[in-house]
Amino acid sequence: LTEGCIGDPRPTSRLATPGGTGMLAYWLYKAGELLPGDAEFKERAVLLMKAYDRYGYDASAGAYRTAVNTDGTPHAGSQVANPWDFAYGGEGAVIMFGRGAAYIAARSKDAEVATIARRCEKMVHSTPRAAEGDIGTLGDALNLSMDLFELTGETVYLDHAREYAREIVEKFWRGGLFRSHTGYEYYEANLAVGDAVQGLLRLSLAGEKRAAAFDWSY
Repeated sequence: LTEGCIGDPRPTSRLATPGGTGMLAYWLYKAGELLPGDAEFKERAVLLMKAYDRYGYDASAGAYRTAVNTDGTPHAGSQVANPWDFAYGGEGAVIMFGRGAAYIAARSKDAEVATIARRCEKMVHSTPRAAEGDIGTLGDALNLSMDLFELTGETVYLDHAREYAREIVEKFWRGGLFRSHTGYEYYEANLAVGDAVQGLLRLSLAGEKRAAAFDWSY
């Protein structure tokens, strides 16, 4: 496994995390797509995904932990991640781990990586979320559910996506624009309003049974 933030001297940055692992694996796999003659990028991406799943998944809790040591051993300070704590520096970023897994599973046809994506989506959907929050995290959850729907064809994921979409509209649509956070009465692109709008568009196209030839990944 790889450190969550290479070069950062803080002890917590020396750990492997779901979000760091998921995003690194995603970009390694993308590099492999751009450099098809070098299989190592894709292979390393799949190995990273499987390594965090092996060492960071708590089967008794049905959830991923916030961190493990890079050799796979447990970290004493880790806990079951809260997937909704997803601001910069959030404890788990499980949503992005799931999105990376869904991207790789769709292209590699690797059943183990698809299971990782399913576990993440289930963890996100089953974890209660606070009434207060930002639009970007809900938008990413919506996109994760759409990733799983497109990967599996199972309509339960479409139902989850609709649930997130309704919440996005009810909580954030104000006066012709989406506000960025509950309690804010203004638009702010920094909190990933665009990701939420992308998810709404994906859901709309799926409802119309229209296939859009577009890469929806982040």
